[in-house]
Amino acid sequence: MFALRTLAIPRGGVLRILPLRGVSTLADNADIYVHALDSGKKKHLLTLHSTSAPNPRLALGTTTSLPPTPSTFVENPAFLPLLQRVLREHASKDPQVQADALGLANATAAPLFTDRARRRQGGSGGANYQGGAGGGGVGGWVHVYDQRGVPAFGRIADTEDIFGSLLVDAHGQIVDKEVGGVWEESRMYRLVSGRGVMRLTPYLRDRVREALEAEEKRGSEA
Repeated sequence: MFALRTLAIPRGGVLRILPLRGVSTLADNADIYVHALDSGKKKHLLTLHSTSAPNPRLALGTTTSLPPTPSTFVENPAFLPLLQRVLREHASKDPQVQADALGLANATAAPLFTDRARRRQGGSGGANYQGGAGGGGVGGWVHVYDQRGVPAFGRIADTEDIFGSLLVDAHGQIVDKEVGGVWEESRMYRLVSGRGVMRLTPYLRDRVREALEAEEKRGSEA
């Protein structure tokens, strides 16, 4: 347990200081909180929720540079399973994902995905393919992607930016969305890429924060 001492960083510096809280966030991603792990501020813990006593088990990981890069970031192996658990339960209810699903149904230029066996190639499930909904009841897969790498219309996000995929019917509706949908996790996703640190939609960010805060509360009561 430690107390984070904040410094006044000039405008254009790496850290943004939050008034009254004494907590810093990444300059290019205000959703990610930064906690110094040593007095020399050479190593930092990154978390998605604000806390005065950050738990490494609930953090994204650590970094030796700000902003973090793929080569300076070390992932917390416990974070991605928690993230995937939340996405599996809530991604189908995200307004942004639902809008993407409807757009997929109307994107006549999108490649059809009719052979479900193909989605298992490469071990990354539906994340390798995004199929447009076509005629004859044919649906497809809509990707749930990191907002740091929003693809251009009609394009597919990079694999390292795709959390997973949800099955969509021919009308652009997420199949079984009330019970989480048909979710295919992408094992190619990376918390930190050349585009930066994970950036969730507001809806999914709030759901993940709720899960982290619940875990933190359980830990404090144990």
